[in-house]
Order: sequence, then C-alpha cells, then structure tokens
Amino acid sequence: SKASSYNFSEYPDVLTREYQEGDSPKLINWKQSARQQKLMIRSMIGDIQQSVSIILGSQRDSMDNKVFLPLENKLLEIALALTNHCLKKSTPVNIFYKQDELHSYFVQDSISFQSFYDELSIMQFSTGYQNDDTMYLLSENPALYNSKLVIFILPKWTVADQVLMEKLQKYNIGTKAYIVCDSQSDYTQIPQSQIDLTLLTSGAKLEEEL
Repeated sequence: SKASSYNFSEYPDVLTREYQEGDSPKLINWKQSARQQKLMIRSMIGDIQQSVSIILGSQRDSMDNKVFLPLENKLLEIALALTNHCLKKSTPVNIFYKQDELHSYFVQDSISFQSFYDELSIMQFSTGYQNDDTMYLLSENPALYNSKLVIFILPKWTVADQVLMEKLQKYNIGTKAYIVCDSQSDYTQIPQSQIDLTLLTSGAKLEEEL
C-alpha cells in the first residue's frame, strides 16, 4: 500500500522554527529554509516550548451527510475540548490539519482559542484530503518534534498513522489517539495494548482527560 511504502526521513532539525518579525537574520537556517520553502531560524534552547500538538484529521470517507456530519462534528468537538483542557493547565497547543495545504494553528490563551474556534468553523473536510499524505507532511515538520505530547484525532487509523506514532515514540514524545468511528467493532484488529488509543462513536461523550 502507499502508506507502507513510505520511508519517513530521519528526525529533522528540531532546533528550528518559522521566522517571525523581529528575529535576527543571523539566526536563519538556510538549509532548513530551502527544505521547508519558507524562512526558518535556529531556536535558542530557552525558546523551545513544551507544547502539546494535535493532529486533526480532515479526510472524509462517505458522501452521505447523515454519516459524515456526526463524525466530523465529533472530531471538532474533541479538538476544542482537548485544546481547552490544555489551556487550563497553562499548556500551549499546536493544531495541525490538512486543507489545500497543511495548516497549523498555535493556541496559547483565550484570545487565540477564540480565533481557533472561528477557524474551525470554516474548516473543510474532503475525500481529497488523504490521511496518508497528511502524516507524511507532518513527519517532515520540525515543530511536531518539539512537543511533549502528540494527540491524533482521526476518523480512522491507518498504517501511516502507526508509522508516525512509532517515530515520535522513538524520540520519547508521548502519543495518544482518539478515533471517531461508526462502530467500535470496526477496530478490533488494532493492538490497543501497544497504543494509547480511545475509540469513540459520534454519539459518545468525551471524557476530558489526556
């Protein structure tokens, strides 16, 4: 399969972040900038924030709105609830999701949370946003590797998800997955003893715990 053929590159240069206004040009990492196709600077150790990252799946697998609307609403509900939960613990959150390109949103306070809430209201789900492609892009994203915990919120679990999760664990980054599905029986084949994974149906109530 396409997912199993992926050979995700080795751990990227995690001591970089995207250039921001006011940063010294002397800190620009030209190699990473060329790779990312945007200006990246070398982070000082004290700049690295131990945030939580959330990977929010945007792939749609059904054309029946009676099927996909409840599932997609639950995905959004989980993302908002977990982000709010982290903020209550004074933990900033990076949220990643695929649209026409990979989007990321940094939430660190009530103002940015409200902006993130507004952003999710216009977020699109599509059959064209393939989960495997999203995981490949994320595997190349240095920001993901600055996290103390990465949470997957997805409509299904794939080989590409497993590969990325194992890569994160290799570098001692905590991982957890929430899978929203029609029936929990669809995922009896997942070795849940090896994965911190919670299965939820669209009608389930989310327990607000990390």
